[in-house]
Amino acid sequence: MSREPWVAGIDIGGTTLKAALVDYGGEVRALESTSSNVENLPSFKRSFGGLLAKLGKKVLPGARLAAAGIGCKGVVDTGTSRIRILPGQFAFLEGLRLDRLISDALGFSLPVSADNDAKTALVGEQRWGAARGKQHVVLLTLGSGVGGAFLSAGAMVRGCSEIAGHLGHVTVDFQGPLCSCGNRGCLEAVFSARAIEGDAVASIRRGCESPLRAKFAANPESLTCLDVFTAAASGDPMARGIVERAVAALAAAMAGMAHALDPELFILGGQIAEAGPTLFGPLRKDFYGRTLRLVGRRIPIRKAALGESAGVLGAAASAWKVLESDSLRFLAPSRLRGERSVRRIHR
Repeated sequence: MSREPWVAGIDIGGTTLKAALVDYGGEVRALESTSSNVENLPSFKRSFGGLLAKLGKKVLPGARLAAAGIGCKGVVDTGTSRIRILPGQFAFLEGLRLDRLISDALGFSLPVSADNDAKTALVGEQRWGAARGKQHVVLLTLGSGVGGAFLSAGAMVRGCSEIAGHLGHVTVDFQGPLCSCGNRGCLEAVFSARAIEGDAVASIRRGCESPLRAKFAANPESLTCLDVFTAAASGDPMARGIVERAVAALAAAMAGMAHALDPELFILGGQIAEAGPTLFGPLRKDFYGRTLRLVGRRIPIRKAALGESAGVLGAAASAWKVLESDSLRFLAPSRLRGERSVRRIHR
C-alpha cells in the first residue's frame, strides 16, 4: 500500500525560520519554527538543521516526504537552488545551494524547489489563495522589507537574470534614503516595517508630542509598525502623518506598476497588510486617484488569502509544482484531486 505524499515548505524569514509539512490539498499537517536571528553561517546551519529534524519526526507512518520547497529573500538561481545575491542580514548565505542545505539537514536527498520568497508566496496564492484562476497578478509582501512578484498570462515573470519582481526596489524618491541594494529612494526604504518604525522612533526621540510618544518614550525600540498604524487609526497626529507619507509612497509605486504591467489584481501580504482598513482604505483612494484616468477601471487590491502561513504554503506549492512538472502526478492521491479549501493545522 502506497503512502500519502507530503512536501516540506520552508520559509527563511527576516525574524523566523518556518517549516511545514503540507499535503496535496494545501493542508498544513505540522509546523515548526525557530528564530532566524543568527550571526553567521555555522549558527544558521545549526538552527536550520534542528528545525528540519523536528519536522521530519512529524511525518506520520502512513505518509512520506516526497519533495521540499524553500523560499528565501534575494536572487535565487532556480536551476541550481544557489543563492546568487542576498544583501542584508543573511549576506553570509550568498553562494549557498539550498538543496544541499536541505539534504544535509534531513540526511537524504529529495526533489527541491528553491526561489525568492515573494515568488513562492505568489505560487501559493495562485494554487490555493487569492490569485486562483487569475492570469495577471502583482503580489507585494509588506514586512521588514518589501518583496514582489507578478504573473503575466498565468506565468511567473523572471526576466533575463531572475531579477524581475523585486518591486521593493522601485524608486519612489530619486534623492531618498540609501537602500541595502545600493539604490536611493527605493519603496522598501520608505514603506516597510523597518522604515515606518524608524520614522516613529526618530519622531519620539525628537520629542514630538503624541500618545505614541507617551507610550514608548521609555523604550522606543520596542515599538512596532502595527503600533504606528493602530495609533494612526486612533487619531494620533504624529502616527497619522507617518502613515500618510508611507501609504502615499506605496500608492505611487503601485500606480507605476499598474501602468507598466496592467494587472487584473494586486495582492498585499506580510505583517503590514494586517493593519487592515487603516492601510487599505487610504491606499485604494490614493491609488485610484492616480490610475483611473489611464487604466479606466478600479484594479482590485486584496489582502493575501494564505495569511501567516503564506511563506510555508507558497514554498510547498512550489514543491508540488515541481513534482507535477516532472510527470509525477500519480503522487497525488485521487481523493485529493478535487478542489479543497486550505486548512491550517498546527501540531
